Amino acid sequence: MDRYFLATLILTMCAVISPAYSQVQCYTGLQCPAGREVNHTMTGVQGRTESVAECCQVRGGGSLRLLEDPGGPCRECSKDVCTWCNIAPTLTFVRRGSDADLNLRCQGQLPDVPDVVSNGICADVTLKIEEAPNPLPTTAACNATITRTYTAEDACENMVHVVQMITIREMGLPVFTFVPPNITVECGTYIKNPDLTGGWAIARSACGDPVGVNFTDRIISDNLCNESIARTWTAVDDCGNQISVRQIIYLQITIPPTILLPEVEDIFTCDENLGPYLAVDRSATLDRDNSCAFVSYPRLTHSDTLTNGTANGGSRTVTRTWTVTDICGNSASRTQLITVHHKTGLDFGFPVGFPTDLFITLNDTCANDSPAAQHHLN
Repeated sequence: MDRYFLATLILTMCAVISPAYSQVQCYTGLQCPAGREVNHTMTGVQGRTESVAECCQVRGGGSLRLLEDPGGPCRECSKDVCTWCNIAPTLTFVRRGSDADLNLRCQGQLPDVPDVVSNGICADVTLKIEEAPNPLPTTAACNATITRTYTAEDACENMVHVVQMITIREMGLPVFTFVPPNITVECGTYIKNPDLTGGWAIARSACGDPVGVNFTDRIISDNLCNESIARTWTAVDDCGNQISVRQIIYLQITIPPTILLPEVEDIFTCDENLGPYLAVDRSATLDRDNSCAFVSYPRLTHSDTLTNGTANGGSRTVTRTWTVTDICGNSASRTQLITVHHKTGLDFGFPVGFPTDLFITLNDTCANDSPAAQHHLN
């Protein structure tokens, strides 16, 4: 069965529909005298006309017989036709390349109202065409019936009806015109925003109208370093027909943790050899804003390198290299410089205006066995 709109065209006839040619045999005299047919030929026969009106008013006839009743009485044109003529008008449909049964894809291909020709045998005819519902639905018709009624009525109130019913059933599935490709994004990407994961899927109905889409996500692999998420896109048309496709989103941790270094560290020591003195209180830390880095269980380590320095008032530089590696194999390093200074002997001075009669005692913290330095000002 065709998976599109299916339209069935049904014609219910309330009267015989046929061309109105040669409906009347028309005579010039009364009583339908043989050999006195009007001077008019139709379908190759002398005196034939389409209607009573043509015989009596156009061709100058005085009497006539209806061809559908050849043995019937002769009718005089002077008599009121409505008193004896009760033949319904005829309707002729001029079909444009289609027959009675139509298979249509969509409501948008609903055929136009066909050309119709009406003819009345007894009198002039009025043609009326009605369509229901009115107005026609502008949105997709899922299970709709459109009725067209063609009515031909002559001046004698003889009439004919033709009822045309078009039944529409939506059977086609939507079609995706764009599906985001499988994509790999960095851990921390807000995947609920499709703009960050390849874009939104786009779908249309079987008839080409835009269709709304939505998505759901499901984790199919929870590997810490390479998580996989299946995104199911679903398109549903106005008639409830739906179709789904799948997109795979891979979440990877490829960015290493971020090392945060303290300010430059200075150490003062009494050791004239400028020993390592690496018990530095201010260590490097990791940036906790990088949530993916902490999820990957990073390890922070360091190694030191000392440069030569000058003792007895000199200094030495310690180059501390911090390294972090997570379980996904991502690594990062940063270097911290620590300067170690040697403390020398006592050195003091007095500012201008300092009291002169004063006894001062100073202790050298770098020499436990050295006496305290004393100085008397007088």
